[in-house]
Amino acid sequence: MAGLPVYLPTVDRLSGAPRFQLRILALTQNAIMKPADRQSGAALHGLFSLVDGVSEEEFLIAFRAFYEHLKETGFVLRHRISRRQPLEGFGEALPDFDYHVEIEFLTLEQDRACYDYVKKNDEPIRSLHKAMNSKVKPRSAHFFLDAYI
Repeated sequence: MAGLPVYLPTVDRLSGAPRFQLRILALTQNAIMKPADRQSGAALHGLFSLVDGVSEEEFLIAFRAFYEHLKETGFVLRHRISRRQPLEGFGEALPDFDYHVEIEFLTLEQDRACYDYVKKNDEPIRSLHKAMNSKVKPRSAHFFLDAYI
């Protein structure tokens, strides 16, 4: 399977300066988006670690319930979750994290609508969000949004 080198954008927490990390993404037929998706889509990225003693499977169960609800309500397009594989000696260091989640939206407007929905904190999203977040180590989560060009 071929790999695609990509630079993931990040922001230095202290200086606010943009930074990039080189990652090699595995290419599969499902991972390749149509040009229309790339031109109008957006993705929310989360970098985080799990609470000590919480297994990947426990987190994935909670994440899938949260994500599936957002998918059923029409907000999200697809997602990916990956475990960090640090590349020593490449670029600037990122914040400490173990996992990366990417949630894709068809448009920036859909991302904003989803954000507003979650921010309202009404049921059932409140309980789903809380169940997922309870598995994430406090102060370990970093988020950024990108828009495809």
